[in-house]
Amino acid sequence: MRSDEIYDAPKILEFFNKRLGTDVQITLPFTTVVIKNVTFLAIFALVFWVLKHIRVIMLKPAVWFFVAMATYTICTSGIVYSIIHNVPWFKLERDQHGNVGIAEVFMRG
Repeated sequence: MRSDEIYDAPKILEFFNKRLGTDVQITLPFTTVVIKNVTFLAIFALVFWVLKHIRVIMLKPAVWFFVAMATYTICTSGIVYSIIHNVPWFKLERDQHGNVGIAEVFMRG
């Protein structure tokens, strides 16, 4: 079976609801709901714990100076522009013998 032939349950249910004029909803098992909620709460607690423990480090001005310099360097070097405009990193071309090679590295946008 190809990947484009696989449909998820909500799409199939939506198709049959439109076709048959019904309004059947998907209900998840209780264990699935519990697992999803526990996972969410565990991730939230982990983020809170990490933020609580790195608070001492984040209050130092030297840390914020290096964060600001890194942000400035990344933004002014053109990486953000390249990401937004989907500029490729390099360009491939064929030579006279039909071999593919890199024509230009770090293309300009």
